[in-house]
Amino acid sequence: MKIKLRGFLTLLFALLIQISFAQNKTITGTITDEAGLPLPGVNIIIKGTSSGAQSDIDGKYSISANTGDALVFSYLGFATQSIVVKDSNTINVTLAEDASVLDEVVITALGLEKKKDDDLSSTSIVKVDQLKKSGEAGVLQALSGKTSGVNITRNSGDPGAGAYIQIRGQNTILGDSSPLIVIDGAIVSNNSIGGGTAGVVQQSRLNDINQEDIESISVLKGASAAAVYGTGAANGVIVIKTKRGTRGGKKWKVDYKNTFSFDQINVEWDKQGIFGQGFGGVDHLTGSGQSNTGFSYGGRIDARTGGADTVDTSGAYFQADDGTLYYPITQKNSTAVYNKANRDAVFQTGVTMENNISFSHSGE
Repeated sequence: MKIKLRGFLTLLFALLIQISFAQNKTITGTITDEAGLPLPGVNIIIKGTSSGAQSDIDGKYSISANTGDALVFSYLGFATQSIVVKDSNTINVTLAEDASVLDEVVITALGLEKKKDDDLSSTSIVKVDQLKKSGEAGVLQALSGKTSGVNITRNSGDPGAGAYIQIRGQNTILGDSSPLIVIDGAIVSNNSIGGGTAGVVQQSRLNDINQEDIESISVLKGASAAAVYGTGAANGVIVIKTKRGTRGGKKWKVDYKNTFSFDQINVEWDKQGIFGQGFGGVDHLTGSGQSNTGFSYGGRIDARTGGADTVDTSGAYFQADDGTLYYPITQKNSTAVYNKANRDAVFQTGVTMENNISFSHSGE
């Protein structure tokens, strides 16, 4: 009886070993994107273990696994996929693009894409969707408040004006604290030199870029950026990458965006109506040699005699669009104040209408 029992246990043990070896097998296959192109460097991990493999340049892989194991396929820019090993020894996988994974990618000082966790320098990512939702017409103004440690202040309220940018505060006493701006490897100037023409601030070339054309923005705060771009990057670098063709996307894609906005003055400075134009308490009249500046003032308006001003009709004059002729004033008599009328002639409700439409097609 003991011999029969011992023989039965030996047979059962051998059967279990045979079943165990039968479960372990080599799984092979090819990993491609939605367009059918092979994906090299895809990570294949057996779920719950540290065993894994990578696909070669042709997207092919080979891994030893047991029936019932879950193979996890992960690749940067694509959605992670998990497949359970069954009877077949061949598992071909098609990975789909995942736009949300792009938030984990940063642009390094060399302009290369890298996983944020693998980047040792201080880098901030600006979400392009938040940039578009800001409603700002310029890229600089739209960047304001989108990442920590970056202070952006507009130079003026003029359309297309630039902005003063600081990364991690003031870095120098007398020098420039503006960061370097790099777009697709090209350096773009954000300087507003002088007062422009007739007091109009010079426009920033960065505002020439359409926000709809931007794919990603990375703000490099660390000193490592200066090792590539030189001393110009000592105050940080703003790296902008524009959209370009990508494989594996949809065949045809059409995007349309419409923005309609109104701009009005929020707060006005108080205007004085006591003194007229002039200098040193003397009205600016034809032939007086007095000049008008922001620091000058003429005589008191309430001290004038009243009535129409005395003009010289014998010489030059200015003709308005409506045909009205304006002659040089030789004597100020009128006590009228035109603050509101002049204000309404200059500052009106600004209307902005923006239309963006793009067509894209991807193929081999």
